[in-house]
Amino acid sequence: MKQKLFNQKWLPVALGMLCMPLSVLAQPGAGQQPNLGQQRPRPQGQQQRPRFFYDGTNPDAHDPVMAVCDGKYYLFTTGIGCNVSDDMLNWRQGPRVMTETPQWSMEAVPGFRGGCWAPDISFHNGLWYMYYSCSSFGRNGSAIGLRTNKTLNPDSPDYKWEDQGMVVKSEQGKTNWNAIDPNLIVDDKGNPWLVWGSFWDGIQLVKLQKDFKTPVGESKTVARRYLPRNMANQLSEEDKARAAQAPAAGANAIEAPFIIKEGGYYYLFVSWDYCCKGVNSNYKVAVGRSKKVEGPYLDSKGVDMAAGGGDIVAQADNYFYGIGHTAHYKIDGQWYFLAHGYSKGDNGASKLVIKKMSFNADGWPVLGERVQADPLKGLRMNVIGDSYVANHLKDKSESWHAKVAKAHGMTYNNYGRNGGAIAWDRTDRNFGKAISERYTEMTNDADIVLIIAGHNDTEFVSKDETNLQIFRDSLDHLLTNLRVKYPKGHIGYVTPWYVDRPGFDQVVASIREICQAHNVPVLDNYSNRCVIRVRDDAFRRQYFQSANDTAHLNDAGHDLFLPVGESFLRTLVMQY
Repeated sequence: MKQKLFNQKWLPVALGMLCMPLSVLAQPGAGQQPNLGQQRPRPQGQQQRPRFFYDGTNPDAHDPVMAVCDGKYYLFTTGIGCNVSDDMLNWRQGPRVMTETPQWSMEAVPGFRGGCWAPDISFHNGLWYMYYSCSSFGRNGSAIGLRTNKTLNPDSPDYKWEDQGMVVKSEQGKTNWNAIDPNLIVDDKGNPWLVWGSFWDGIQLVKLQKDFKTPVGESKTVARRYLPRNMANQLSEEDKARAAQAPAAGANAIEAPFIIKEGGYYYLFVSWDYCCKGVNSNYKVAVGRSKKVEGPYLDSKGVDMAAGGGDIVAQADNYFYGIGHTAHYKIDGQWYFLAHGYSKGDNGASKLVIKKMSFNADGWPVLGERVQADPLKGLRMNVIGDSYVANHLKDKSESWHAKVAKAHGMTYNNYGRNGGAIAWDRTDRNFGKAISERYTEMTNDADIVLIIAGHNDTEFVSKDETNLQIFRDSLDHLLTNLRVKYPKGHIGYVTPWYVDRPGFDQVVASIREICQAHNVPVLDNYSNRCVIRVRDDAFRRQYFQSANDTAHLNDAGHDLFLPVGESFLRTLVMQY
């Protein structure tokens, strides 16, 4: 529900300023923030400020739609930002569609001052038609506008966006629907239809005249999340809590319609539940179908979507807290599903999701794997450290970095030693030499070098404060020599989890500071936003190798952390 739950911190993404962290300094919680009890405050000045860059292989996006023109793919997002690709895998920034806010929109929508949302793009009669949303936050005072262009290619002399004004609008107290999230579908007879809607009484559909702008008659509701008369009995406690944040819109959590035609059916895709809340987003995509564009749209059980029906085709998975606001395109005979997903690996950031889509024997859509460039494919990775790397009592192949390497066809070398420390030789306990010297054992041809250590150094630092300088000097020595050993390598550091014991604050603060001095990115897990919640007893029983363990994940724990670690490695390779 963008107009009510859109947080200011998401505004750069919404405006098309696609970005991704360079140094991942704090990672996501699993839906809820962990309870860390009385965590000691951090020393001032120790936390780095994250920087950002454009990630062309895993771009940030919100409400994406796509078109193909002159052999290139054009991706448009809320803002309205533009991205261009030659292969649908690697993206680069393109020209903005909206360089200024149309005057009509500010006159028609009280409180609206710019920042158009949720575009829709399609080609008809020699023109590209882009519908877009103008809305006032927290209200259903909204309007849908139209822009046209002869081409999407900015290098063409015919490239020029022309605004055609308003198509439809909703007004507070007069219309029980919200005029945002438009999508155009042209039926088999060549008649254009516009579908839109968000919350209130759900998804609206109206026929347009052949000018693609003028509605014919009144719109009708073709999909709802809940029937108004039955909502009290159907709402979950989560629904009630979320609805309380936007009481004017109610809890009819449905929006972002998109209609396609395949075979003998029109398919209506919608998004259920809540977007725009980062790690707390629970967006999902549902679908129904009809022989007629005007409906009724029924799910696989025969339930009308106008009465709450719909089959879920995309939702939370191992990589996303929620997926929604979908668009669908058939290119060279292959259907593609587009959406944005709230990434578990990027602290709930809204990322572009593209998947191949097919239809099963019963004619219902089925999604395949994500279509995405792979910057990690075939790279060589050395991982050095303590038992976080050696995986303690379990096989090294169960560790998250080993699983990432296998998934991407990487050459993987594990140099972990139980009991290892950055600064101290522990050969007398069979833990090996200090990691600051043991790096010489690693191969010389790594593309990525990952250091995961520091837990055992806290024991020395906590016993004698003068040992902190030994640790700092040893880490400086290690990073200096790794730069010499791997002049073209990507070096990254992964800190210990948050453990409330003496020495950890000082060691992790030193890791941050010294890595920053060496321009080494840090995946900082010593944070109350980390998905690994060490101080949660139930969490440790489920995800650690024993209930009393504060360091070593089990197989399920490594799977939980894998998206975070994988995202850090992608960022490491893309930036350096």
